[in-house]
Amino acid sequence: MERIMRERGIAGVTRRRRRGLTREARRPVFVPDLIGRDFTAPRPGVRSVGDMTCLPVEENWLYLATAIGLATRGVVGRLGRPPPRRAAGGRASDGGHP
Repeated sequence: MERIMRERGIAGVTRRRRRGLTREARRPVFVPDLIGRDFTAPRPGVRSVGDMTCLPVEENWLYLATAIGLATRGVVGRLGRPPPRRAAGGRASDGGHP
């Protein structure tokens, strides 16, 4: 098979290994439960929760952060950006974002 593919100029596609953004801490980091597992709110604007995720789009990634109001269960804020570009020195630049 290798010979035939080489003769016909066919090359296999090598996909990059997926890497997650979350890295395990060397020591556990305990974060206080600020809402005490109570996902209710008496009125809008009193209590919100948030989440961040990374979504594959086209040939890149979209970082999406959301805030959800617990009284209405609706999205009260969101921000989505592509990942920061790498500068020549290998460090992330601000990607042209404020």
